[in-house]
Amino acid sequence: ATRVGTMDLWTHARRFCITLAPLGFGVWLAHYCFHFLTGLWTFIPVTQAAAIRHGIPGLGQPSWGLGGLHEAWVWPIEIGFVSLGLVGSLGLAWSLAQRDFHHRPSQGFLPWAGLQLTMAATALWLLAQPMEMRGTFL
Repeated sequence: ATRVGTMDLWTHARRFCITLAPLGFGVWLAHYCFHFLTGLWTFIPVTQAAAIRHGIPGLGQPSWGLGGLHEAWVWPIEIGFVSLGLVGSLGLAWSLAQRDFHHRPSQGFLPWAGLQLTMAATALWLLAQPMEMRGTFL
């Protein structure tokens, strides 16, 4: 069996896979934040149109020009969420490595840190790609 430090590879992987959770949450939050913030005010024209459709004219004509924050303003927030997730993942991996690899924590930490950095860089690259969707003003 392949060994990492004093434990076999599968035990090591099972113990350290939880360190990906903070990064995963940060990536999810960054993606959700894009949709939420770029469509922040879209509920107003939808509500106005629904009111007119149901015979309630008091809200006025739908203001279809309302959207949300510009993508360029949301990008730094997305970077922040991914970065916070990465810091959480790295911190958790370091903590586990210190506990499981007493004399050489870097032996347990570095492979996971490399994976986490690669995943964070990939997530930022994906988030930087243009997203074509209704309501996004380019």
